Amino acid sequence: MEEITTISDLYAAFGGAAAIAEFLDVSRSASGNWSSEGKLPAHHFPKIHDALAEKGKKVSQSLFRFTRKKPEEGSPFRISEQSQITPETGAKTAQQAPAIAADPQEGVSAEAVR
Repeated sequence: MEEITTISDLYAAFGGAAAIAEFLDVSRSASGNWSSEGKLPAHHFPKIHDALAEKGKKVSQSLFRFTRKKPEEGSPFRISEQSQITPETGAKTAQQAPAIAADPQEGVSAEAVR
């Protein structure tokens, strides 16, 4: 299975920035920004992964921003929903992915923080 490891190859697999924008239902400007940055938001990984798998291709996770958000001053620590989206979780959208929060009073909770 061919693995796509560069943004330019990813965009080429979909037919360009405009095609990726349409596929992900985002603006062309957003798609162009991601191309310039070299990374897409992690919540798009499942949809892109599945589409490319149907074509016999694999996409590198390094092309996505799987990051953790820093806690805001005075608020409990929260892991970004984006960091929870992986093929192993089966989550298809950020809303379906589990979120984890730490409450200093109660310890760590696996309940969604929404």
